[in-house]
Amino acid sequence: MCDTTTLKSLIYCLISYFTNSLFPLLIGLAFIMFIWGVFKFVRDAGDDTARTKGKKLMFWGIFGLFVMLCVWAFVQILAGTFFNAPVFIPQVRI
Repeated sequence: MCDTTTLKSLIYCLISYFTNSLFPLLIGLAFIMFIWGVFKFVRDAGDDTARTKGKKLMFWGIFGLFVMLCVWAFVQILAGTFFNAPVFIPQVRI
């Protein structure tokens, strides 16, 4: 658990939770949304309305990935500036 005796340690605990567990989950969901949009776009090639839905899913998946990466970068900059926290680079372990 985190040391929550000071405000600085509480904020650092919240930042650690976000970057270590919540962030990879949200990135994964946005990526799955993008892949599902590609699948719908290719599968429903003959139906224009279904293709439009696939395009929208792809757009929102890419948009979600972009927003999450920007938020991650902003949080890392703030954590490094105010807390001297090490930079966390998400990695997939195989």
